Amino acid sequence: IGTGRSPYHRGETESWLCRSEGQRCYALDEMAASIRGLQYVPDYLDAAAHDRLWIEVDSQPWLTSVDHGVQIYGYNYSHPKRSVFRTGDLPKWVTDLAVRLCDDGLLPKVPNQMVANDYPPGSGIFAHTDQAVLGDVVASVSLGSTCVMRFSHDASGRTEEVLLEPR
Repeated sequence: IGTGRSPYHRGETESWLCRSEGQRCYALDEMAASIRGLQYVPDYLDAAAHDRLWIEVDSQPWLTSVDHGVQIYGYNYSHPKRSVFRTGDLPKWVTDLAVRLCDDGLLPKVPNQMVANDYPPGSGIFAHTDQAVLGDVVASVSLGSTCVMRFSHDASGRTEEVLLEPR
């Protein structure tokens, strides 16, 4: 799990471990220290909790967003209106994780919004900065497979690629 307040954009995830044989891939915990505000907690979920959450997420209906599946709970963001609107409560299967993230000190309060994304190999989230109205702390839990996430810093032009392990 990765959490934090960071001036970096989150985005451009891809479903690969290394680009070529022998290339050095950095684990997120090695890189977290170089990205201000980023914290990495390896194996935050045990295997059984990971599998239960993955099965629960995947059993819900998926909407299609450009090139991937998406589920949105709690609040959704309207890009044209530049505002959020309530979609309902978080489901029980994610509320337990939301409370735990807060209880463990990884989030300042129990979150009331969650987005699940299902990216096929070779696709990923576009570079973006989350809207301030959604809060200034984000938690990301990777399920199912390892991926690489690219963080970019506008002011310096610096880019860091980090390896995200499931759980």
